[in-house]
Amino acid sequence: MTQLFAKKKVEIKDEEAEDFRLKLKNVGEEVHREVIGLETSIEALLVALIAGESRRGHVLFEAAPGRGKTLLVNTIADVLNLKRSRVQGTPDQEPMDFLYTHQIVGKSISEILFTEGPVFTNILLADELNRVPPKSQSALLEPMEEASVTFEGQKRPLPHFHLFATQNPIETAGTYGIAEALMDRFMFKILVEFPTQENLSRIIARDQRPKELAKILNLEELIRWSKLIYDNYVLPLTPQSAIVEYISSILFAAYQHPAKLGGIRGDAPSVRPGEDLKIVSGISAFIEGRDRPTQHDVKKWVKPVLRGRYPISKHAAQDLGIKGDHINTITDNVIQDILDKTPFIKTT
Repeated sequence: MTQLFAKKKVEIKDEEAEDFRLKLKNVGEEVHREVIGLETSIEALLVALIAGESRRGHVLFEAAPGRGKTLLVNTIADVLNLKRSRVQGTPDQEPMDFLYTHQIVGKSISEILFTEGPVFTNILLADELNRVPPKSQSALLEPMEEASVTFEGQKRPLPHFHLFATQNPIETAGTYGIAEALMDRFMFKILVEFPTQENLSRIIARDQRPKELAKILNLEELIRWSKLIYDNYVLPLTPQSAIVEYISSILFAAYQHPAKLGGIRGDAPSVRPGEDLKIVSGISAFIEGRDRPTQHDVKKWVKPVLRGRYPISKHAAQDLGIKGDHINTITDNVIQDILDKTPFIKTT
């Protein structure tokens, strides 16, 4: 018999859980006062924000300009009453543009004034991250992985920090591409598609003026529920649980898939997508009102979790009969092929 769950560490009261779920629903409705469509993106951002306890929850959006990415991030930050900042990616970006500034305030170099940079926030929007040179991209590794910034040997914490970044897949002039180590730290890569004709009409006709939005949640509530959900829905998943076995099967199949790009990138994917799938499945189950995650929760999120850190050989995929012209489409189709060939783990 496959063991499903270990003993829960923290109790969640049903009434409080329903109240928080209702608030999350209200968040989505309030965001839609300003943002039309983008349901998948909104859901992904909410899941990522609840994942703050695990110091994950970073999201990369890929889309052409004008798809509403910046508006969405700003709106959800307002509705959740979170601190936010924004950095526009440029080829001359320096690490200090993200982290901090300092100046000598006395006669000695030891008398340094530390000034917090844009990264000292709850949500940092890095617009066009692929325009930032590799040296400056690397400055984001510590904040993303450790939720801290090191200055003069001292670690300064970043409580509940999330990086929401964008990249434009169309332009190549003045871009560097996002480093693999950095890409591997994004929980989701979300593709923002062109709106439907109905939504396009609504977007064109909408009131462009900024709106006064209700504050549905706050940082303290988000931190509390992030911990509660992690303790109750994520930690109980043991190495023997069906969900963990299913995630491992998916990653192992991805590692062995013949369409995977070889060479230096032949060791992809890393274990991080598996850890993220475990976290995301628990959060997703809570949001949907269930008392435990299932393998269906995992399957729902595999594409956005895996697509940004799973290098595919376009030619190898096409030789296997996997269709698609754009690398994003081919990657998603390869992932779907893996899912189709990886059955759920049977439980008794």
